Amino acid sequence: MKRSMDRVGAFLAEKTPRRALALATFVGLIVLFRGLLVLLVFFCAFESGLGAASTMLATRTGWPRPRALLVVLGALAVLLAGLAVWGASSLTAFVHAARAEWPHRLEELQQHPRVLELKEHLPDTETLVSSFSHYGTDAVHVLNALGHLVAYALIGLILAVVFLLEREAILRWRDSLPPASLLGTLARWFDHVAEAISVTVQLQLIVAAFNTLLTLPVLFVL
Repeated sequence: MKRSMDRVGAFLAEKTPRRALALATFVGLIVLFRGLLVLLVFFCAFESGLGAASTMLATRTGWPRPRALLVVLGALAVLLAGLAVWGASSLTAFVHAARAEWPHRLEELQQHPRVLELKEHLPDTETLVSSFSHYGTDAVHVLNALGHLVAYALIGLILAVVFLLEREAILRWRDSLPPASLLGTLARWFDHVAEAISVTVQLQLIVAAFNTLLTLPVLFVL
């Protein structure tokens, strides 16, 4: 038995079998946890953004990094709360205006001569009700997907904060792993995946910002 284990250990000590095993394990983990890739994207985005902001603040003020991170989180919470209050007030005003104006507008639209002419070509009531039910089902699916995204974003934010608070200890543990071991190889590869996701998110934000800057003047002119 011991000789058999020595043979297995000697076989896995070779570079090619060790890399093959690491690659198979790496791909298997990605396939197994593919449903959590969205969570990984949110985690990398929050970790990169909050890490850069807290590091910059700590460098300029001389504060410890955990204190700088808490200040950044507090500022982010205040900003999100302000946006939520503004969005809620705007939505409330829109709903009140819609309740007051839309019935009159719908009545005027129903009495419009062109609408009266098109009534003969419009579908019957049952078809309209079926279409509305279909659209309502689609809206429920969209809201369900949006709720999942919000939940993933919240969990990713919490994991990013925990990682940044324990960053030094986690990095020391990662550096203590033997580079040639299976665990060390997987840690290094997943580190590359996280960096690639972070760079991709940053590029997407840059593209979105440039698209906004280029299209807004055109919209204002039109």
